Amino acid sequence: MQTLFTKYNNKKCARAVLVAIAALGILSACAGEGTTTQLEAEPTVQIGLPTFLFNEPNVNNNNLRPVVTLSNGTTVSVNENAANQWSGTIRLEAGENYQVSVVWVEEINGRILPLAQLTYDLAIANDGTTSESNNTGYTNDLDFDNDGISNFVERRDVSDPFEAQTNATPEESTSRVTSVLTLELPELLEDKSYIDEDDLRPVITLSDDSIVNIIRESDTEWSGVVRLEPDVTAQVGIMWIVTINEMDLPLTQRTFDITVAEDGTNRQRNTTGYNIDLDFDEDGASNIAELRNDTDPFIDEDALLTEAEETPLPIVADVIVPRISASDAPEIDGRNVVSNRTSQFGSEWAQAVQNDTSGAPLTIENLLIDKNAEETNGVVFRRWAAMHDGEYLYIVVTVDDDGKRLRDSGEDVYNDDSLELFLDADNSKSQTYDDNDFHRIYPVRRSGSSSKISANDGEMNGPNSSSANLQVDFATGPGIGSDGLRRANFEQDVYELRVKLDSIDLSSEAAFGFELQVNDDDDGGRRDSKWAWKNPARESEDRDEATNNPSFMGTLKLE
Repeated sequence: MQTLFTKYNNKKCARAVLVAIAALGILSACAGEGTTTQLEAEPTVQIGLPTFLFNEPNVNNNNLRPVVTLSNGTTVSVNENAANQWSGTIRLEAGENYQVSVVWVEEINGRILPLAQLTYDLAIANDGTTSESNNTGYTNDLDFDNDGISNFVERRDVSDPFEAQTNATPEESTSRVTSVLTLELPELLEDKSYIDEDDLRPVITLSDDSIVNIIRESDTEWSGVVRLEPDVTAQVGIMWIVTINEMDLPLTQRTFDITVAEDGTNRQRNTTGYNIDLDFDEDGASNIAELRNDTDPFIDEDALLTEAEETPLPIVADVIVPRISASDAPEIDGRNVVSNRTSQFGSEWAQAVQNDTSGAPLTIENLLIDKNAEETNGVVFRRWAAMHDGEYLYIVVTVDDDGKRLRDSGEDVYNDDSLELFLDADNSKSQTYDDNDFHRIYPVRRSGSSSKISANDGEMNGPNSSSANLQVDFATGPGIGSDGLRRANFEQDVYELRVKLDSIDLSSEAAFGFELQVNDDDDGGRRDSKWAWKNPARESEDRDEATNNPSFMGTLKLE
């Protein structure tokens, strides 16, 4: 039996125990209301199986499989070891209690139909032994199309369980509303050299144990239908799985919160980045790394891959930062930042990178917070560029503002015109800040200054920033562009930064997490808007994930 992943952050708990979970199809000799299965290894768990389902001739047993989920949000990937015999194992925390949900589903023309479900409580003792309680027994009243007729009855009567019957009377419990989720293939899975795209699929789970039917729309797009009580928030789990030799291998997963309105529109929040550290056989190499290295991800080889054998995942950088001679380094004084008629930085910033690896210009135009944001109509108001000389990383940002530079918020610099710098020194893309994840905020000018003297102090740490010794020199002040976007010879707000590389252990050819965001305050008090380079733009409501989650940063690599 193979060890299945659960959620852990590369740090396996010493009190975790391996629990086997199995589901065994009914044999022809079975009788009575149901049978149970004995697990193949200690500790054991028993799961009752309904005879009414497996003895129904209109249900295709070859297309049946169990879906097992736990109350901590983990989906247990079970595999068919023999005819109608399924098993899987999972590492759980000793001394904890979980609720287990088992749903038997049938695949019908590429669509997934839940037919029977049970739940029970599972307790893991400190010595690793297990005990069950509160087993609900199987129910077959699941109703996919909410027409008052259960999915099982519609299969038995050879009616369509996916389309509501016109003469059906829906039950009062069908107050849920339907919403469609659209899923795109993650960029990290677009390399098909080691994955057969025909065997790749997403699995969607909801925190209320609902089963989500998934349809493949194209080579890179899927859709899923969720049914939730209106205005009630649930957590959605997205896991991408590839089937290899009839075994399911999880590759990456993420979560987000979803709320569905009465009209079926959905609102998503608290989205995490994709986690690629899933390790089925717990041999220290992730499932994706093992596929790339042509090793078996299902077998614990009892040793980590040696450094010579291991081929690390290539780092896909958003921006390659060019190296310059130290003699060509710019002065960090907030002055002499100019751009030409094609909106390219010139003069001392002419050698800086100004486009990402796809060729798109480096802008800070993703609107995150919108209290009174100015309409851009597609015009770029915020741009940046970068270069390094092996000792320092140099960054320039210009903001074509409306000329109001307010400093009335004291230490709350983010509520005034300011620049926010985010750095993930080891590019771990973790979901919480650690001792090498930094967030600094820089004011545009000194409070009360009416001259054109640049500011070079007053920065503050973000709320989750590491307090380690990040060394940054900065200066801000007005710069002169070619022609302003709002009026000729407009004075832009300029930010110039110099980051000492060895203060955060960065060297040439190193990749690191990076993000730039700009705050705008036009009338005093709280900021009017916030804009980002990489953090996705707001949709129906404000968002600001990078402040709390480093995985929302982009990736830079030093040339």
